[in-house]
Amino acid sequence: RAWLRVGDEISRAQVDDLIARATLIYAKSAALRLLSIRPRSEKEIVDRLREKEFDERTISAILGELRTAGLVNDAEFARSFIRNSLTLRPLGEIQLRRKLLLLGVPRPVVDSALSETLADIEMVDVAREIAIVYQRRLQHSPAPGDPRKTRNKISAHLARRGYSWPTISAVLK
Repeated sequence: RAWLRVGDEISRAQVDDLIARATLIYAKSAALRLLSIRPRSEKEIVDRLREKEFDERTISAILGELRTAGLVNDAEFARSFIRNSLTLRPLGEIQLRRKLLLLGVPRPVVDSALSETLADIEMVDVAREIAIVYQRRLQHSPAPGDPRKTRNKISAHLARRGYSWPTISAVLK
């Protein structure tokens, strides 16, 4: 790539330039490997590249390239995360918000993604389905308890999944 042949003399500046270009290529391939596994937030990519001890200039250059290519977009990542979560293992708004914030998505982006994505979804219906499945599991346990304990267990289960109390009380009614 540098058009070098055996016997060529290169200056220190050329060596530094070659090292910088090689580092940039290595950092970009590391970031692309991360993205090939699953979509990631900008913070996740930055943190992983820092773990690999790339300098801040290299990380910001790679992040700029990924943004330009459309491979990194926190808003799209948040919407995708919410849709996948509701499909695979439904969580309530509280848990979704918490997980997205832990993944490094900025709070305004999380809030807009949640309001946009959850606008079409009736969370009471989703929570009701979870409660029905959990109640069946409780009924098939070796010692099914009294109805009051079952209600408490269902409400605790829904709370752990991140559903708000108004949603939980609507499901229990």
